[in-house]
Amino acid sequence: MILLFQERNHGTAKFSVHLRIQCFLYISAIKGQNPFPLATQCSIGLAKIVTKGRMMREQFTSELKAAMKAGDKPRVDTIRMITAALKDKDIEARGQGKTVSDEDILALLQKLVKSRQESKEIYEKAGRPELAAQEGAEIAIIQGFLPQPLSEAEVEDAIAAALAETGAASIKDMGKVVAVLKAKYAGRMDFGKASGAVKAKLSA
Repeated sequence: MILLFQERNHGTAKFSVHLRIQCFLYISAIKGQNPFPLATQCSIGLAKIVTKGRMMREQFTSELKAAMKAGDKPRVDTIRMITAALKDKDIEARGQGKTVSDEDILALLQKLVKSRQESKEIYEKAGRPELAAQEGAEIAIIQGFLPQPLSEAEVEDAIAAALAETGAASIKDMGKVVAVLKAKYAGRMDFGKASGAVKAKLSA
């Protein structure tokens, strides 16, 4: 029994062969049991993988339609910029045999905010307030798609909890700690700064 799982991406159908084989091997390894409930479990698991990143994509689509209807050009342009960056991310992920999840999208949004904050500072120092204001407006729109950021105290607590959870004892465990933070707090903290804080604690 071979399960065929079809993923649709912009009208193009493709089969997830690796996952299909995993399900087939899993079902075949169970002897003396009805394989159909197991097949259903596999299908559900695969469906979850396909829907990764779908919720935020739908939010971008609905917000773009609303902005276009309201004639809000700055918002329309910013959301279109986000979706263009997301398409590039999708292409990169497909080349690696991966999918883009909501967590990946949140990380992308953080990166977009950071780059515009840097541009804003440059324009301010160069005496170009109008361009700095434009960057600030884009930052505000992008941040509207991000969850409430953690306070400094909450970041400290999150790092302490991640250290305890992973049992990290030296700098070589830093990757495990940061992975836990990224899994739990995507879009809610600056992982560049968090990594620095983790490194400092493990180096002390």
